Amino acid sequence: MASIQKKNNKYCVVYYCKDTDGKRKQKWETYDTKNAAKIRKAEIELKEKKGGIIVSNCKTLEDLINEYVELYGKDRWALSTYDGNMSLLKNYILPIIGKTPLTDINTRFLEIYYKTLTKTPSVPDLNGNVRSEFVSTSVIRDVHKLLKSCFNQAVKWDIMEKNPAFKATVPKHKSEKRVIWDAETFAYALDVCENECLKLCMNLAFAGSLRIGELLGLTWDCVDISEEAIKENRAYLYVNKEVQRVSKKALEELDQKDVIVIFPEERKTNKTVRIMKTPKTESSVPPLKKDTPSDVVAFIWAYMKVPENSREKVKNLLKDANENGVKISHQAPTLYDVVPKEEIAEFEELMRKTIADIVSEASSIACWVYVQKYVKQKTLDEMLQELPGAGQFIIVMDTWFERLMAE
Repeated sequence: MASIQKKNNKYCVVYYCKDTDGKRKQKWETYDTKNAAKIRKAEIELKEKKGGIIVSNCKTLEDLINEYVELYGKDRWALSTYDGNMSLLKNYILPIIGKTPLTDINTRFLEIYYKTLTKTPSVPDLNGNVRSEFVSTSVIRDVHKLLKSCFNQAVKWDIMEKNPAFKATVPKHKSEKRVIWDAETFAYALDVCENECLKLCMNLAFAGSLRIGELLGLTWDCVDISEEAIKENRAYLYVNKEVQRVSKKALEELDQKDVIVIFPEERKTNKTVRIMKTPKTESSVPPLKKDTPSDVVAFIWAYMKVPENSREKVKNLLKDANENGVKISHQAPTLYDVVPKEEIAEFEELMRKTIADIVSEASSIACWVYVQKYVKQKTLDEMLQELPGAGQFIIVMDTWFERLMAE
């Protein structure tokens, strides 16, 4: 049996194993979080229970997936992620390749399977909706991501020698460009909206870049938008809860993980229920999201490269508008309306060159880290010693590759 001991704000998994000479010795493994330590403890105890050999009990992909869900998924997945992944397993993975022996699964096998999926009729979602006639390329990418994570665990558990999904080619996905309202459209929508509650939600969503679930999860302890707070520039909106609809099965299997409130059911026959839950992180203030309008990102980026004395001109303009009631239209002025053009030009040219140099250097080091880590099997310490000048970036890329492989 393994045990978990806390030491210097870290969590150590302590267990006994045999060395190459067959001698019994104690081993310590350190993890940053208790949850990670619990997962490792479960893995060790499962190996001990099965005599240290898991492969004999995992003959098929279905056998592996069952252990993957039990040991990895239930500890790592959020409720909505559990629903989504179990749906992929039930509809597109287990019925088609579940009985395949693990020894028959390789990169070529997966690529043939992905091609087969493109001609497989899609299954209705929980609401009975069918988005496309056949399985879409975006769903196939989700299937690939799930299998890659599963096989990665199999490698860690010594069930498979390598991850066959790692080099598999996935059908090319054409993402549709999202239609985003500009400021004029949004202002018009507010003007014609007659529902005050809806108008408030629209303002909050636009100002705070909030999703529907985050809006519904707001409580007064997370918001201070009083006139006094706004005047003193200390207004805030803090997101630490969200509302979601999840399956009752997920609630049961994950033991109501992260759930704060389960709302009353409208009908007992429903397979889903609405809940309020904590987000994946303990607290979160929404950052700039990847779908933030490009003109907003451009303004912020341009602002960051302007000298401090020029920034003060922008601040003073906005301060004057706030204190003296100067009206500014919904379309905010650009930097060129506030700061002389010649002041910015040299910084634009410098930034373009800097960005190009950074991207080129970062790409080179990222490739180098990948080769050292996965081809030459070097440790992080060995990489840091070999290229000390890029230490911080190597650590970042090493962490990123670890997360990518775990997905």
